[in-house]
Amino acid sequence: MSKKSNNDFFDNTTTIVLLGILIILIGIAIYMFVLDSPPLIDNFSNNNGYKLEFFSMDGCGHCEDFKPIWHNIEKNLQGYTLHIGPNNPNYHNLVEKFNIGGFPHIQIVDKNNIKISEWSGPREVSSIVNWFKKTANL
Repeated sequence: MSKKSNNDFFDNTTTIVLLGILIILIGIAIYMFVLDSPPLIDNFSNNNGYKLEFFSMDGCGHCEDFKPIWHNIEKNLQGYTLHIGPNNPNYHNLVEKFNIGGFPHIQIVDKNNIKISEWSGPREVSSIVNWFKKTANL
């Protein structure tokens, strides 16, 4: 019978410890990814539950041109806006649900995530902000 050396014991223990650390790190990475992923329906704290959504698409020049305008809209309507891009895990489901065929797409939804209205006017801060405020009775 061969006798196990102390090195075999340490090699096995080291392997188990390293695997345990790796599993913990993977778990932390998954947990952080889930925390960073936006939910299908955000819980907005505004009084009527309305939110203004901006759908964009990778490689869309009009979407890129609209992003600075959207940033100003977000400043004017803090707590009422949501940008939904292709990195959102629910993006494709939402694009299909709302039958979105062109980008950028701007719409108002209620607290039940039902589309109330869709923007078709000029892509200007004041026009979109006024439209949202009027529609949402703000």
